[in-house]
Amino acid sequence: MGGFWSRFGIKNKRNVANFRFRAAGDLALLNVRLAAYAEARKLAAARANLSFEQPGSVELRSKVSTQADLEAQWATFWLRELGLTFAYHRKLWELAYVMQALHRAGFIAEGRSGVGFGCGREIIPSYLAARGIDVLATDLPEDAKTATAWIETGQYAAALSDLHFAHLCTREVFDARVKWRNVDMNDVPKDLGTFDFCWSICAIEHLGTIERAIDFVENAMAHVKPGGMAVHTTEYAFLSRDRPIEKSQTVLFTRADFRVLQDRLRAGGHELAPLDFDPGDGPMDLFIDGPPYWHGEPHLPENLHMKATYNGVPTTCFGLIIRKAG
Repeated sequence: MGGFWSRFGIKNKRNVANFRFRAAGDLALLNVRLAAYAEARKLAAARANLSFEQPGSVELRSKVSTQADLEAQWATFWLRELGLTFAYHRKLWELAYVMQALHRAGFIAEGRSGVGFGCGREIIPSYLAARGIDVLATDLPEDAKTATAWIETGQYAAALSDLHFAHLCTREVFDARVKWRNVDMNDVPKDLGTFDFCWSICAIEHLGTIERAIDFVENAMAHVKPGGMAVHTTEYAFLSRDRPIEKSQTVLFTRADFRVLQDRLRAGGHELAPLDFDPGDGPMDLFIDGPPYWHGEPHLPENLHMKATYNGVPTTCFGLIIRKAG
């Protein structure tokens, strides 16, 4: 048995009834986390009936995910538009961020085209197809070593059907608008074509190194039409000055890394939306969650956080918006 309880040496859920904490620190950690999750649920419940007819015209920066963002009109609108329940979780912020960036630039419109990298089982292709947009969804070949973790956690799409969400789009429209291709983001094929926009969510940090991630973001612009847009989200070590992880299955960007990316894009004539490193000051911004992270544990509530840790390093999501030269 994996997940939360294995952190404390329990291999079978039947033994949970006889569970004892090994150290007082473990109990304190669990209590703090459960209190934070309870507060997050309380705050979310107060917003349960809140809705907006439009996302508004907010022009986003390249920025950190924050509680204020999720509570803003644009994020609230997009979560409802996608049929998702509001919760204080940075992964929901990523979806809303991509949608608002594309909307504000006028790309969510019939006749447009987009390519998604590392799509996994994302909801975005179905929504775009329903709006008359032609989509090429991509993910790693199933036999790729780096695809293993995504397969194990149910985030990998092995076929086009994994990307269809019936509450957003009929199967007929989906099949007509969405195409599928296996693509290694470290070796994007030159014949991929060009599109009005491209996007990726929580993908570039899994390319092995920061250098590879930067290379991908820069190279992907070759598949965006002049004047088009790229939107990416990734992991940001918001309390780290020096790069905390050089090479790993997951690497974390620093401020310096984003500035290197900015310089590279500028040299190519592209424009990165202004960088905003403010991590927010709401209660959920100040709570930094930590492992073990659990999924589907019947004795424990859902993980809810805007900030978390990876290998002991505080991290959160960061969004990048890029306009192609021309």
